[in-house]
Amino acid sequence: MTVESLRLKKPDAHYLERALENPTAPPESVLYVGDNESDIVAAERASLESAFVRRSHRHDAHLEITPTDEVEGLYGLNRLIHR
Repeated sequence: MTVESLRLKKPDAHYLERALENPTAPPESVLYVGDNESDIVAAERASLESAFVRRSHRHDAHLEITPTDEVEGLYGLNRLIHR
């Protein structure tokens, strides 16, 4: 960890964009999943769809940004993956 790497952490989209540039595994579609507002901001900055997971410790979280989808708990992701 360096000072530079701290500047590039979420909600900066740097690491997401780097992952998407990997020529060995180009994504057909990407859904960025998180339980924090910074996850949703990073996804938006990288032009990705996002899913906010309302886990027990984030159930009452108020978001200033709107995710593409919201699910209740990790099991709710199954619905998004298989649509």
